Order: sequence, then structure tokens, then C-alpha cells
Amino acid sequence: MVAAATPGTAAARRRPLYGRAKGKTLRAHQAGLMATLLPRLEVQPGRLAGRAPLFDFPVRQVWLEIGFGGGEHLVARARENPTSASSAANPS
Repeated sequence: MVAAATPGTAAARRRPLYGRAKGKTLRAHQAGLMATLLPRLEVQPGRLAGRAPLFDFPVRQVWLEIGFGGGEHLVARARENPTSASSAANPS
């Protein structure tokens, strides 16, 4: 059994953490994609305001996946559903 923190201390004020406090270090290939590919995929706010299309193909559905990890699930669903646009966010 773990003893409870003393009320008023930093340990008592800290929220419980359910998951990783810090993410894993990226492999070299992943770091390269973050540096080169990610900036090309960024959606600029002005593009949304001007109602410009975000995707280069006709879209029937838009899916948002939160917490996509390595992206394997997202890529598999995108391949299975070519008329669905996918967007993903990993909360940090």
C-alpha cells in the first residue's frame, strides 16, 4: 500500500498521471519526417478562412483521430477508405 501525500505539499497538489510523462525518443527516420514532411502538411488558418479545399481529392467524409501513436491504424483506415479524408492529432 502506498502512503498518501501530506496535504498542502507539492506531491499532494500534483495530478495523477495515467500514461507516459514523456514520449519516447523519435527514431532518425521519424525525426526526418517531422522536419521535412510535417511542415508541408500543416494547415494554415488563412486557408480555412478562405474556404480553400484542404484535400486534393473529392471528400465524402472527414475523420479525426486523436492519439494516433505511430499512425499504423490511421494509414490502414485511409487505404481502406480512399474517399474519406483523415486528420490526426496527438495530444501532448
